Amino acid sequence: MNIKLLVVGGCLLTSLLLISCKVFKVPDYKEFRNFKIEKWGFTESTVALDLVYHNPNAYGFKIRESVSEVYIENVYLGKATTDSTIVVAKKSDFVIPIRVKADMKNLFKNAWMTLTRKSVLLKVNGSITAGMGKIYHSFPYTYEGRHEISFGGNGTGKH
Repeated sequence: MNIKLLVVGGCLLTSLLLISCKVFKVPDYKEFRNFKIEKWGFTESTVALDLVYHNPNAYGFKIRESVSEVYIENVYLGKATTDSTIVVAKKSDFVIPIRVKADMKNLFKNAWMTLTRKSVLLKVNGSITAGMGKIYHSFPYTYEGRHEISFGGNGTGKH
């Protein structure tokens, strides 16, 4: 009889936990800020910028790592990474500072095309490692959007 009660209680507890668990919603991209070139080089340069996102979830989490491949007008620009843990509050905007190691050969190849346009197509493919407590999971993500560009502005760009 005690075993039956234990099994039924365990099933009820498991059911309640499954019902109360919410599905993680991927944060929404809003804009980038603080674009700057940290290092110029003939073969590789480093670009830094802050990506602004909104967390639509009713709970916070931490981002431990983000690694992406960045393309402008379908030409590989470079690899983007984060360099610190980011604490994200529930239902709030947050910033991911990233650095892109840009392949200058590809950048120079498309420089004229990029300079003569008012907007560029940005594509990003990567993964983000996020979680709570000691439980972390890597999520793949892709992004594609057209962005206005301006030279001599304030280093921001909205989608």
